[in-house]
Amino acid sequence: MNNYHQAKQKAKLAGFSKLIGTDKKNFILLSDKTDGRAGRCVFIDARLTEDFLKIVSKDRHNLFLIRMEQLCATAGGMQSYSNVKSVFEHFSTIHDLQIGYKVASMTGSKDHRPGVYITSLKRSGIAGQQPGFYDVKKNKGLWVVESTKPEEIVNSSYAAINGLTENMKMAASDIMPEMLERAYVDTSKWPGNLRAEGYSLLYNPPALYDEGKEWTTPASKAQGKSFTANLLSQAMIKTQQSGKKMKWVVHGDGAKIFHQAIKRLQGRDMSGHTFLFAAPSEDMTKILPLMRQSKMNLHDDVMVYQEDDWSHSGNRTNKVVGKEVSKFRNFADKGGLMQDDAGKAKNDVRGKVLGAAGVSDLLKNAGAGFAAGNLAGFGGSPLMMTAAVAGAAFVGAKAFVKANDVQFATQSLRNTAMEKIADPNLNPHLKPYATRSEMNAAFKKHSGGKLKTFAAIVKSLGR
Repeated sequence: MNNYHQAKQKAKLAGFSKLIGTDKKNFILLSDKTDGRAGRCVFIDARLTEDFLKIVSKDRHNLFLIRMEQLCATAGGMQSYSNVKSVFEHFSTIHDLQIGYKVASMTGSKDHRPGVYITSLKRSGIAGQQPGFYDVKKNKGLWVVESTKPEEIVNSSYAAINGLTENMKMAASDIMPEMLERAYVDTSKWPGNLRAEGYSLLYNPPALYDEGKEWTTPASKAQGKSFTANLLSQAMIKTQQSGKKMKWVVHGDGAKIFHQAIKRLQGRDMSGHTFLFAAPSEDMTKILPLMRQSKMNLHDDVMVYQEDDWSHSGNRTNKVVGKEVSKFRNFADKGGLMQDDAGKAKNDVRGKVLGAAGVSDLLKNAGAGFAAGNLAGFGGSPLMMTAAVAGAAFVGAKAFVKANDVQFATQSLRNTAMEKIADPNLNPHLKPYATRSEMNAAFKKHSGGKLKTFAAIVKSLGR
Protein backbone atom coordinates (compact mmCIF):
# COMPACT_ATOMS: atom_id res chain seq x y z
CA MET A 1 0.00 0.00 0.00
CA ASN A 2 2.86 2.33 0.82
CA ASN A 3 4.28 1.72 -2.65
CA TYR A 4 0.92 2.67 -4.16
CA HIS A 5 0.75 5.97 -2.24
CA GLN A 6 4.37 6.77 -3.08
CA ALA A 7 3.73 6.12 -6.77
CA LYS A 8 0.58 8.27 -6.63
CA GLN A 9 2.46 11.12 -4.95
CA LYS A 10 5.26 10.93 -7.54
CA ALA A 11 2.68 11.10 -10.30
CA LYS A 12 1.19 14.26 -8.76
CA LEU A 13 4.59 15.89 -8.43
CA ALA A 14 5.42 14.96 -12.01
CA GLY A 15 2.16 16.57 -13.07
CA PHE A 16 3.14 19.74 -11.23
CA SER A 17 6.54 19.84 -12.95
CA LYS A 18 4.88 19.31 -16.31
CA LEU A 19 2.46 22.17 -15.71
CA ILE A 20 5.11 24.59 -14.54
CA GLY A 21 7.79 23.42 -16.95
CA THR A 22 10.67 23.07 -14.52
CA ASP A 23 11.73 21.04 -11.50
CA LYS A 24 9.50 21.56 -8.46
CA LYS A 25 12.54 21.85 -6.19
CA ASN A 26 13.66 25.10 -7.78
CA PHE A 27 10.82 27.31 -6.53
CA ILE A 28 10.99 29.58 -3.50
CA LEU A 29 8.71 32.38 -2.29
CA LEU A 30 9.34 35.66 -4.07
CA SER A 31 9.30 37.42 -0.70
CA ASP A 32 7.72 37.12 2.73
CA LYS A 33 4.90 39.31 1.40
CA THR A 34 3.84 36.72 -1.20
CA ASP A 35 3.17 33.80 1.16
CA GLY A 36 -0.57 33.82 0.50
CA ARG A 37 -1.76 35.88 3.46
CA ALA A 38 -2.70 38.70 1.08
CA GLY A 39 -3.65 37.44 -2.35
CA ARG A 40 -2.12 34.50 -4.14
CA CYS A 41 1.25 33.02 -3.33
CA VAL A 42 4.01 34.09 -5.71
CA PHE A 43 6.95 31.75 -6.20
CA ILE A 44 10.04 32.17 -8.36
CA ASP A 45 12.59 29.79 -9.81
CA ALA A 46 15.67 30.44 -7.67
CA ARG A 47 17.89 30.00 -10.72
CA LEU A 48 16.56 33.29 -12.12
CA THR A 49 18.56 35.33 -9.61
CA GLU A 50 21.41 35.87 -12.05
CA ASP A 51 19.04 36.94 -14.82
CA PHE A 52 17.42 39.51 -12.51
CA LEU A 53 20.80 40.96 -11.54
CA LYS A 54 21.88 41.21 -15.18
CA ILE A 55 18.74 42.99 -16.36
CA VAL A 56 17.84 45.22 -13.41
CA SER A 57 20.34 47.79 -12.17
CA LYS A 58 21.10 47.80 -8.45
CA ASP A 59 19.38 51.13 -7.81
CA ARG A 60 16.10 49.68 -9.19
CA HIS A 61 16.07 46.35 -7.32
CA ASN A 62 13.59 47.39 -4.63
CA LEU A 63 11.25 49.11 -7.10
CA PHE A 64 11.11 46.06 -9.35
CA LEU A 65 10.66 43.62 -6.48
CA ILE A 66 7.72 45.65 -5.17
CA ARG A 67 6.13 45.55 -8.63
CA MET A 68 6.76 41.81 -8.90
CA GLU A 69 5.10 41.27 -5.50
CA GLN A 70 1.96 42.81 -6.98
CA LEU A 71 1.59 39.73 -9.19
CA CYS A 72 -0.24 38.17 -6.24
CA ALA A 73 -3.18 40.31 -7.38
CA THR A 74 -2.49 41.21 -11.03
CA ALA A 75 -1.06 38.01 -12.57
CA GLY A 76 -3.10 36.89 -15.57
CA GLY A 77 -5.26 40.00 -15.39
CA MET A 78 -6.18 42.75 -17.83
CA GLN A 79 -2.63 44.07 -18.20
CA SER A 80 -1.02 40.67 -18.67
CA TYR A 81 -0.05 39.12 -21.97
CA SER A 82 -1.58 35.66 -22.25
CA ASN A 83 -0.66 32.63 -24.30
CA VAL A 84 -3.47 32.11 -26.80
CA LYS A 85 -3.16 28.33 -26.49
CA SER A 86 -2.68 28.03 -22.73
CA VAL A 87 -4.89 29.45 -20.00
CA PHE A 88 -2.07 28.99 -17.47
CA GLU A 89 0.76 30.89 -19.18
CA HIS A 90 1.23 34.66 -19.12
CA PHE A 91 3.84 37.38 -18.94
CA SER A 92 3.92 40.92 -17.57
CA THR A 93 6.34 43.76 -18.19
CA ILE A 94 7.94 46.20 -15.78
CA HIS A 95 9.77 48.76 -17.88
CA ASP A 96 12.37 46.64 -19.74
CA LEU A 97 11.86 43.48 -17.66
CA GLN A 98 9.62 40.73 -19.04
CA ILE A 99 8.34 38.32 -16.36
CA GLY A 100 7.07 34.96 -17.57
CA TYR A 101 4.89 32.94 -15.22
CA LYS A 102 2.21 30.30 -14.93
CA VAL A 103 -0.86 30.58 -12.75
CA ALA A 104 -1.71 27.28 -11.06
CA SER A 105 -5.13 27.15 -9.44
CA MET A 106 -4.30 23.62 -8.29
CA THR A 107 -1.03 21.70 -8.30
CA GLY A 108 -1.99 18.14 -7.38
CA SER A 109 0.52 18.27 -4.55
CA LYS A 110 -0.01 19.19 -0.92
CA ASP A 111 3.62 20.33 -0.83
CA HIS A 112 3.09 22.92 -3.56
CA ARG A 113 0.36 25.44 -3.10
CA PRO A 114 -1.68 27.07 -5.84
CA GLY A 115 -0.30 30.40 -6.92
CA VAL A 116 1.84 32.27 -9.41
CA TYR A 117 5.06 30.53 -10.46
CA ILE A 118 7.62 32.81 -12.13
CA THR A 119 9.53 30.74 -14.69
CA SER A 120 11.50 33.29 -16.74
CA LEU A 121 12.98 36.79 -16.62
CA LYS A 122 14.36 38.58 -19.67
CA ARG A 123 14.58 41.94 -21.38
CA SER A 124 11.31 43.07 -22.87
CA GLY A 125 11.04 44.06 -26.51
CA ILE A 126 7.39 45.08 -26.35
CA ALA A 127 6.90 47.53 -23.49
CA GLY A 128 5.73 50.90 -24.79
CA GLN A 129 5.99 49.87 -28.45
CA GLN A 130 2.62 49.31 -30.08
CA PRO A 131 2.10 47.69 -33.47
CA GLY A 132 1.20 50.09 -36.26
CA PHE A 133 2.78 52.15 -39.03
CA TYR A 134 5.74 54.40 -38.23
CA ASP A 135 7.42 56.90 -40.56
CA VAL A 136 11.16 56.28 -40.87
CA LYS A 137 13.39 58.88 -42.55
CA LYS A 138 17.09 59.18 -43.26
CA ASN A 139 18.67 62.05 -41.34
CA LYS A 140 22.39 62.81 -41.50
CA GLY A 141 23.18 59.32 -42.69
CA LEU A 142 21.06 57.53 -40.06
CA TRP A 143 17.59 56.03 -40.31
CA VAL A 144 15.39 57.62 -37.64
CA VAL A 145 11.80 56.96 -36.52
CA GLU A 146 9.90 60.23 -36.87
CA SER A 147 6.48 59.09 -35.68
CA THR A 148 5.75 59.63 -32.00
CA LYS A 149 2.87 57.16 -32.05
CA PRO A 150 1.63 54.43 -34.41
CA GLU A 151 -0.54 55.41 -37.36
CA GLU A 152 -3.07 53.48 -39.41
CA ILE A 153 -1.95 54.78 -42.80
CA VAL A 154 1.09 54.37 -45.04
CA ASN A 155 2.74 57.70 -45.85
CA SER A 156 5.40 56.44 -48.23
CA SER A 157 5.54 54.34 -51.39
CA TYR A 158 8.07 52.11 -49.60
CA ALA A 159 6.99 49.91 -46.71
CA ALA A 160 8.31 47.03 -44.62
CA ILE A 161 7.05 44.50 -42.09
CA ASN A 162 9.71 43.37 -39.65
CA GLY A 163 10.39 39.95 -38.24
CA LEU A 164 12.96 39.17 -35.54
CA THR A 165 14.17 42.24 -33.64
CA GLU A 166 14.80 43.36 -30.08
CA ASN A 167 12.73 46.51 -30.42
CA MET A 168 11.23 48.96 -32.87
CA LYS A 169 14.37 51.12 -33.13
CA MET A 170 16.47 48.14 -34.18
CA ALA A 171 13.91 47.09 -36.79
CA ALA A 172 13.46 50.61 -38.16
CA SER A 173 17.08 51.76 -38.15
CA ASP A 174 19.32 48.70 -38.31
CA ILE A 175 17.48 45.85 -40.02
CA MET A 176 14.82 46.84 -42.55
CA PRO A 177 16.49 49.79 -44.38
CA GLU A 178 19.25 47.63 -45.86
CA MET A 179 16.70 45.14 -47.20
CA LEU A 180 14.65 47.91 -48.83
CA GLU A 181 17.74 49.60 -50.30
CA ARG A 182 19.06 46.39 -51.82
CA ALA A 183 15.66 45.23 -53.07
CA TYR A 184 14.74 48.47 -54.83
CA VAL A 185 18.15 49.85 -55.78
CA ASP A 186 17.33 49.77 -59.52
CA THR A 187 15.23 52.93 -59.89
CA SER A 188 14.78 52.34 -63.62
CA LYS A 189 12.74 49.28 -62.69
CA TRP A 190 11.40 50.56 -59.35
CA PRO A 191 10.82 54.34 -59.70
CA GLY A 192 11.28 56.32 -56.51
CA ASN A 193 13.88 57.64 -54.09
CA LEU A 194 13.94 55.67 -50.86
CA ARG A 195 16.58 57.80 -49.16
CA ALA A 196 14.72 61.02 -49.87
CA GLU A 197 11.22 59.69 -49.28
CA GLY A 198 11.83 57.35 -46.34
CA TYR A 199 9.61 54.37 -45.66
CA SER A 200 6.70 53.20 -43.52
CA LEU A 201 7.42 50.42 -41.03
CA LEU A 202 4.56 48.21 -39.92
CA TYR A 203 6.03 47.36 -36.54
CA ASN A 204 5.41 43.77 -35.60
CA PRO A 205 6.45 43.39 -31.93
CA PRO A 206 8.52 40.20 -31.70
CA ALA A 207 7.28 39.38 -28.23
CA LEU A 208 3.95 38.48 -29.80
CA TYR A 209 5.67 35.35 -31.15
CA ASP A 210 8.06 34.77 -28.28
CA GLU A 211 9.34 31.17 -28.21
CA GLY A 212 7.01 30.26 -31.06
CA LYS A 213 3.87 31.23 -29.10
CA GLU A 214 1.27 33.89 -29.82
CA TRP A 215 0.53 36.30 -26.97
CA THR A 216 -2.38 38.71 -26.52
CA THR A 217 -3.58 41.05 -23.79
CA PRO A 218 -7.32 41.46 -23.17
CA ALA A 219 -6.77 45.09 -22.19
CA SER A 220 -5.60 46.07 -25.64
CA LYS A 221 -6.60 44.16 -28.76
CA ALA A 222 -4.07 46.33 -30.54
CA GLN A 223 -1.46 43.95 -29.20
CA GLY A 224 -3.00 40.97 -30.97
CA LYS A 225 -1.97 39.58 -34.34
CA SER A 226 -5.56 39.93 -35.59
CA PHE A 227 -5.59 43.68 -34.97
CA THR A 228 -2.25 44.20 -36.74
CA ALA A 229 -3.35 42.07 -39.69
CA ASN A 230 -6.56 44.08 -40.01
CA LEU A 231 -4.53 47.30 -39.85
CA LEU A 232 -2.36 46.05 -42.72
CA SER A 233 -5.27 44.95 -44.91
CA GLN A 234 -7.03 48.30 -44.46
CA ALA A 235 -3.83 50.22 -45.25
CA MET A 236 -3.35 48.16 -48.42
CA ILE A 237 -6.91 48.95 -49.54
CA LYS A 238 -6.43 52.68 -48.94
CA THR A 239 -3.13 52.88 -50.82
CA GLN A 240 -4.62 50.87 -53.70
CA GLN A 241 -7.50 53.34 -53.92
CA SER A 242 -5.07 56.28 -53.90
CA GLY A 243 -3.24 54.90 -56.94
CA LYS A 244 0.08 54.79 -55.10
CA LYS A 245 2.49 52.10 -56.33
CA MET A 246 3.72 50.37 -53.20
CA LYS A 247 7.04 48.55 -52.81
CA TRP A 248 7.20 46.20 -49.81
CA VAL A 249 9.70 43.98 -48.00
CA VAL A 250 8.25 41.36 -45.64
CA HIS A 251 10.81 39.83 -43.29
CA GLY A 252 10.69 36.62 -41.27
CA ASP A 253 7.68 36.50 -38.93
CA GLY A 254 6.26 39.52 -40.71
CA ALA A 255 4.94 36.96 -43.20
CA LYS A 256 2.58 35.70 -40.49
CA ILE A 257 0.92 39.12 -40.27
CA PHE A 258 0.89 39.40 -44.06
CA HIS A 259 -0.81 36.02 -44.44
CA GLN A 260 -3.55 36.96 -41.98
CA ALA A 261 -4.04 40.32 -43.73
CA ILE A 262 -4.48 39.03 -47.26
CA LYS A 263 -7.04 36.47 -46.09
CA ARG A 264 -9.24 39.45 -45.23
CA LEU A 265 -8.98 40.91 -48.76
CA GLN A 266 -11.03 38.07 -50.29
CA GLY A 267 -9.59 38.55 -53.77
CA ARG A 268 -9.90 42.34 -53.83
CA ASP A 269 -7.69 44.01 -56.48
CA MET A 270 -4.29 44.90 -55.00
CA SER A 271 -2.37 45.25 -58.26
CA GLY A 272 -0.59 48.37 -57.03
CA HIS A 273 1.42 46.41 -54.47
CA THR A 274 4.72 44.61 -55.05
CA PHE A 275 6.22 42.31 -52.42
CA LEU A 276 9.62 40.82 -51.69
CA PHE A 277 9.89 38.17 -48.97
CA ALA A 278 13.08 38.06 -46.93
CA ALA A 279 13.50 34.68 -45.23
CA PRO A 280 9.73 34.31 -44.62
CA SER A 281 8.67 32.06 -41.74
CA GLU A 282 5.11 31.44 -43.00
CA ASP A 283 4.32 28.72 -45.54
CA MET A 284 4.55 30.45 -48.92
CA THR A 285 2.44 27.76 -50.61
CA LYS A 286 -0.50 29.23 -48.69
CA ILE A 287 0.41 32.87 -49.29
CA LEU A 288 1.14 32.85 -53.02
CA PRO A 289 -2.32 31.66 -54.22
CA LEU A 290 -3.99 34.40 -52.15
CA MET A 291 -1.65 36.97 -53.69
CA ARG A 292 -2.63 35.85 -57.20
CA GLN A 293 -6.30 36.16 -56.32
CA SER A 294 -5.73 39.81 -55.42
CA LYS A 295 -3.46 40.44 -58.45
CA MET A 296 -0.52 41.38 -56.24
CA ASN A 297 2.93 41.59 -57.81
CA LEU A 298 6.04 39.67 -56.89
CA HIS A 299 9.46 41.26 -56.76
CA ASP A 300 11.80 39.73 -59.35
CA ASP A 301 13.71 37.94 -56.57
CA VAL A 302 10.51 36.66 -54.89
CA MET A 303 12.39 35.42 -51.80
CA VAL A 304 15.91 36.18 -50.55
CA TYR A 305 17.98 34.38 -47.93
CA GLN A 306 21.52 34.66 -46.63
CA GLU A 307 23.21 31.40 -47.59
CA ASP A 308 23.80 30.33 -43.96
CA ASP A 309 20.30 31.25 -42.77
CA TRP A 310 18.33 28.04 -42.27
CA SER A 311 16.04 29.34 -39.54
CA HIS A 312 12.99 28.82 -41.78
CA SER A 313 14.20 26.27 -44.31
CA GLY A 314 10.81 24.88 -45.37
CA ASN A 315 10.21 27.43 -48.13
CA ARG A 316 13.73 26.96 -49.51
CA THR A 317 13.46 23.19 -49.81
CA ASN A 318 9.84 22.95 -51.00
CA LYS A 319 9.48 22.64 -54.79
CA VAL A 320 5.79 23.51 -54.52
CA VAL A 321 6.77 27.10 -53.71
CA GLY A 322 8.48 27.33 -57.11
CA LYS A 323 5.42 25.80 -58.79
CA GLU A 324 3.19 28.44 -57.21
CA VAL A 325 5.57 31.22 -58.29
CA SER A 326 5.53 29.94 -61.90
CA LYS A 327 1.77 30.59 -62.01
CA PHE A 328 2.34 34.34 -61.75
CA ARG A 329 2.50 36.23 -65.03
CA ASN A 330 6.03 36.27 -66.49
CA PHE A 331 7.38 34.15 -63.62
CA ALA A 332 7.45 30.73 -65.30
CA ASP A 333 11.24 30.76 -65.65
CA LYS A 334 11.80 32.05 -62.14
CA GLY A 335 9.48 29.40 -60.73
CA GLY A 336 11.40 26.69 -62.57
CA LEU A 337 14.71 27.93 -61.19
CA MET A 338 13.27 27.99 -57.68
CA GLN A 339 12.16 24.36 -58.05
CA ASP A 340 15.69 23.38 -59.11
CA ASP A 341 17.18 25.32 -56.19
CA ALA A 342 14.77 23.66 -53.76
CA GLY A 343 15.92 20.24 -54.90
CA LYS A 344 19.56 21.18 -54.45
CA ALA A 345 18.91 22.68 -51.04
CA LYS A 346 17.10 19.55 -49.90
CA ASN A 347 20.04 17.39 -50.97
CA ASP A 348 22.44 19.71 -49.18
CA VAL A 349 20.45 19.40 -45.97
CA ARG A 350 20.57 15.62 -46.19
CA GLY A 351 24.20 15.28 -47.19
CA LYS A 352 26.09 18.07 -45.48
CA VAL A 353 24.54 18.47 -42.02
CA LEU A 354 27.12 18.80 -39.28
CA GLY A 355 26.52 16.17 -36.59
CA ALA A 356 27.47 16.43 -32.94
CA ALA A 357 30.52 14.23 -33.39
CA GLY A 358 31.57 16.35 -36.32
CA VAL A 359 31.29 19.49 -34.21
CA SER A 360 33.58 18.01 -31.58
CA ASP A 361 36.21 17.00 -34.13
CA LEU A 362 35.83 20.30 -35.93
CA LEU A 363 36.40 22.35 -32.81
CA LYS A 364 39.44 20.30 -31.87
CA ASN A 365 40.93 20.68 -35.34
CA ALA A 366 40.15 24.40 -35.53
CA GLY A 367 42.18 25.20 -32.43
CA ALA A 368 41.97 28.74 -31.01
CA GLY A 369 40.67 27.44 -27.70
CA PHE A 370 38.03 25.20 -29.28
CA ALA A 371 39.39 21.90 -27.91
CA ALA A 372 37.67 20.38 -24.91
CA GLY A 373 39.30 21.41 -21.67
CA ASN A 374 40.74 24.62 -23.16
CA LEU A 375 37.95 27.10 -22.54
CA ALA A 376 39.90 30.14 -21.47
CA GLY A 377 39.52 31.71 -24.90
CA PHE A 378 35.76 31.83 -24.44
CA GLY A 379 35.66 33.39 -21.00
CA GLY A 380 32.87 30.98 -20.07
CA SER A 381 32.25 28.01 -17.84
CA PRO A 382 32.43 24.43 -19.13
CA LEU A 383 28.66 24.29 -18.78
CA MET A 384 28.23 27.40 -20.93
CA MET A 385 30.64 26.08 -23.54
CA THR A 386 28.96 22.67 -23.62
CA ALA A 387 25.57 24.34 -24.07
CA ALA A 388 26.88 26.62 -26.79
CA VAL A 389 28.51 23.79 -28.71
CA ALA A 390 25.48 21.54 -28.31
CA GLY A 391 23.21 24.37 -29.39
CA ALA A 392 25.35 25.07 -32.43
CA ALA A 393 25.44 21.38 -33.31
CA PHE A 394 21.74 20.80 -33.09
CA VAL A 395 20.22 24.17 -34.06
CA GLY A 396 17.67 22.71 -36.44
CA ALA A 397 20.42 20.42 -37.81
CA LYS A 398 21.04 23.00 -40.49
CA ALA A 399 24.74 23.85 -40.49
CA PHE A 400 26.31 23.31 -43.92
CA VAL A 401 29.91 22.08 -44.01
CA LYS A 402 32.55 20.62 -46.23
CA ALA A 403 34.30 17.92 -44.24
CA ASN A 404 37.70 18.91 -45.59
CA ASP A 405 37.29 22.61 -45.13
CA VAL A 406 37.54 23.62 -41.48
CA GLN A 407 37.37 27.36 -42.16
CA PHE A 408 34.19 27.03 -44.21
CA ALA A 409 32.71 24.72 -41.60
CA THR A 410 33.42 26.96 -38.63
CA GLN A 411 32.09 30.05 -40.40
CA SER A 412 28.90 28.32 -41.53
CA LEU A 413 28.39 26.72 -38.11
CA ARG A 414 28.96 30.04 -36.42
CA ASN A 415 26.47 31.81 -38.70
CA THR A 416 23.66 29.27 -38.36
CA ALA A 417 24.15 29.06 -34.60
CA MET A 418 23.07 32.70 -34.30
CA GLU A 419 19.57 32.37 -35.75
CA LYS A 420 17.81 33.31 -32.49
CA ILE A 421 19.98 36.35 -31.71
CA ALA A 422 18.49 39.73 -32.60
CA ASP A 423 21.79 41.27 -33.70
CA PRO A 424 22.35 42.17 -37.38
CA ASN A 425 26.11 41.84 -36.87
CA LEU A 426 25.80 38.19 -35.88
CA ASN A 427 22.58 36.70 -37.27
CA PRO A 428 22.45 35.95 -41.02
CA HIS A 429 18.64 35.87 -40.81
CA LEU A 430 18.77 39.65 -40.36
CA LYS A 431 21.00 40.18 -43.42
CA PRO A 432 19.37 38.23 -46.26
CA TYR A 433 21.38 40.04 -48.95
CA ALA A 434 24.77 39.57 -47.27
CA THR A 435 27.34 37.18 -48.71
CA ARG A 436 29.28 34.90 -46.40
CA SER A 437 32.26 37.23 -46.82
CA GLU A 438 30.14 40.18 -45.71
CA MET A 439 28.87 38.22 -42.69
CA ASN A 440 32.43 37.24 -41.80
CA ALA A 441 33.48 40.89 -42.01
CA ALA A 442 30.57 41.88 -39.74
CA PHE A 443 31.65 39.21 -37.25
CA LYS A 444 35.22 40.42 -37.35
CA LYS A 445 34.24 44.05 -36.81
CA HIS A 446 31.75 43.18 -34.08
CA SER A 447 34.02 40.90 -32.05
CA GLY A 448 37.48 42.23 -32.79
CA GLY A 449 38.87 39.39 -34.91
CA LYS A 450 38.17 36.04 -36.51
CA LEU A 451 39.48 33.99 -33.62
CA LYS A 452 37.08 35.72 -31.25
CA THR A 453 33.94 35.24 -33.28
CA PHE A 454 32.86 31.98 -31.67
CA ALA A 455 33.44 33.62 -28.29
CA ALA A 456 31.09 36.38 -29.51
CA ILE A 457 28.45 33.73 -30.11
CA VAL A 458 28.86 32.30 -26.63
CA LYS A 459 28.69 35.78 -25.13
CA SER A 460 25.55 36.67 -27.10
CA LEU A 461 23.82 33.39 -26.35
CA GLY A 462 24.58 33.88 -22.69
CA ARG A 463 23.57 37.50 -22.32
